Amino acid sequence: MARRWSKLQKQIYNLIDDKVPIQIHCIDMGSALDRGSLRLLGLYKVRLGKEVIWDFPKDFLTYNFIYPDGGNCFSYSVTDINILVREYIDTPKEMVLEKKFANDWFNLTDILKAADRRFGQEKLISHFSNCENKHIIDILNLRFGK
Repeated sequence: MARRWSKLQKQIYNLIDDKVPIQIHCIDMGSALDRGSLRLLGLYKVRLGKEVIWDFPKDFLTYNFIYPDGGNCFSYSVTDINILVREYIDTPKEMVLEKKFANDWFNLTDILKAADRRFGQEKLISHFSNCENKHIIDILNLRFGK
């Protein structure tokens, strides 16, 4: 990983509403096991309370899935997800909700948006009005007491 995970993790936690018990964990296997040019996946988990609500690669691992960049699950790593998280953090607030994050093939930014303290109830309820993702709804309910 280009930057230490703990620094990136701290920055993303600074955006999370205190009412939302989210934990984000990342293990970059490429750093742990130096294999030259072989790109290893690593692990990325998002927990809401004790429940794992987003788990890379477990929730996304299929042998036939081709990502938009032409790669497959074995050519994607947590470093790519960290770059996405960095992009989310660096995107100006007024652009976040409407921005289509090009590399968000796993719908992580919707979880971040729902938990982001910079957005109030009206904006988020409007943004996620057609959302059927149980975890996004759970996050919004925690934030806004519904």
